[in-house]
Amino acid sequence: NPLFACRDNRYINDGNEYWELLKLIEMRPNRLMMFDGRCFHSQYIQSGHYNQAFRVNQILYLSQKKKVL
Repeated sequence: NPLFACRDNRYINDGNEYWELLKLIEMRPNRLMMFDGRCFHSQYIQSGHYNQAFRVNQILYLSQKKKVL
């Protein structure tokens, strides 16, 4: 749906004076990405991508149950 497509690219892709790109993991269909959400992270959107369609993400918040002794 073009109504929800990326209209202009204002993402910090390759870094700037405050942020440095340390790792880029290529997007693939049906790929599971797990990371510590407390670390700075962002999507990497290149100019010209997603002009006619948008990305679909599923975000899950998982927690570990503490063992009771």
